[in-house]
Amino acid sequence: MVTADEVLKAQKEVKMDKSFSKPHPYTYVQAFLGKDYSSADCLNTQLPMEEAEEILIIGDSLADLLAAREMGARFAAVLTGLSGQDARGDFEKHRADYILDNVLELKGLLKTLEKSD
Repeated sequence: MVTADEVLKAQKEVKMDKSFSKPHPYTYVQAFLGKDYSSADCLNTQLPMEEAEEILIIGDSLADLLAAREMGARFAAVLTGLSGQDARGDFEKHRADYILDNVLELKGLLKTLEKSD
């Protein structure tokens, strides 16, 4: 997991004016690669990532979905964010791979995905 403080620290380290906040995929790339990788290594990672189809990003905002897409990862939308059920249309429009009403549905999704692999 990568926190907002770590994202801000990375932004200062590499001295770029561009924000690394979502929908920039930095948070997810750093989380996937691990904290042993430098901010610069994460930023220089080729996107979409080769192994990204094996990654499932779970989020509740359009910014989460857009970051996952830039990485090349699959995305499960959970309708528990600020917009709740009203976000369904945006997630459908942007073709979220999965749309769940709540986080409790994740267990079933993960079991289904495990069986299909």
